[in-house]
Amino acid sequence: MVLAVAVSKKDAEKARKFLISRGIINFSYNPASSRDKIFFPLAESEIAEEALKDLKVKHAVVRKRLKKKESKKVELPPFDMIGEIAIFELPKEFRDKPETEREKAAKKIARDIMANQKNIKTVAVKTGGIKGPFRIRSFKVVAGNRSTITIHKEHGCRFKLDVSKAYYSPRLSFERKRISSLIKEKETVFVPFAGVGPFAIIIAKNHPSASVYANELNPDAYRYLVENIKLNKVSNVIPIPGDARDLKTKEYWRIADRVVMPLPMSADQFLDVAFHLAKKGGTVHFYYFTDSIESAERVVMEAAEREGRKIKIIESRVVRDYSPDIIEVVVDFQIL
Repeated sequence: MVLAVAVSKKDAEKARKFLISRGIINFSYNPASSRDKIFFPLAESEIAEEALKDLKVKHAVVRKRLKKKESKKVELPPFDMIGEIAIFELPKEFRDKPETEREKAAKKIARDIMANQKNIKTVAVKTGGIKGPFRIRSFKVVAGNRSTITIHKEHGCRFKLDVSKAYYSPRLSFERKRISSLIKEKETVFVPFAGVGPFAIIIAKNHPSASVYANELNPDAYRYLVENIKLNKVSNVIPIPGDARDLKTKEYWRIADRVVMPLPMSADQFLDVAFHLAKKGGTVHFYYFTDSIESAERVVMEAAEREGRKIKIIESRVVRDYSPDIIEVVVDFQIL
């Protein structure tokens, strides 16, 4: 039995496009039909269940016996789907091969991705990690259009960006929804490292009475942040260009009810900024790459001690696996 979403036949095409756009359809199984319904196989994950809340047609999640696809294609590696662009990492077995073999394998995988994901127009392979203070992805386009500009849809918002110039992680979709659900009326929210605006704009769109400050260092990402504020017609986002360290001014002294820190590579170096921005009783959401939840909590506790602030950890959880030895953790803590 496979997890599936059931929709009426008249809504099937709309539902299929939605499931593909969110990357939550399970291509290992074939859809099935009854007299009046279509059953689409789903990826079994927390993200899939959360994404279905945005499906605008009547549907039901069920367990259904579906036929497994017979495929001679290589198994697809995990990939990020940002708008109409897919970015994947070459599997380990190819990494020590000659360049011609690596290129051939990358193009084969790219073709398979495009065959499975009909809305994908560009496929790129990673050529390195995320680099520099602007968080730029290293990749090479291997199939489809050469353009790296796209519009990504998430939780009722649209985000335009150039993935070669600004970072975006679709894997934080659940976290953006979760944080948005915690916002109270008329909160002041500060998002350093705002990128092209996903956390800030989703919060602002869902909470018109909130004031959301969005700070970004990367000039290209900041340009898209400003454009996306207009694109989503939100008037309660205040964009701030420049280094997050420059936020330690009188103007922003303890004005925030909530601070969101989506910079897991180096957010620990900016905890003093978070303590500067947050009110007494305010909440901080600290994202961090580490080897354990305990390590992330220790970083937060030590920073609080240095700043002379007392805190209470509300919740700590694993957001995702980043590598075999590294996880991304979020620590939600309150400043007492």
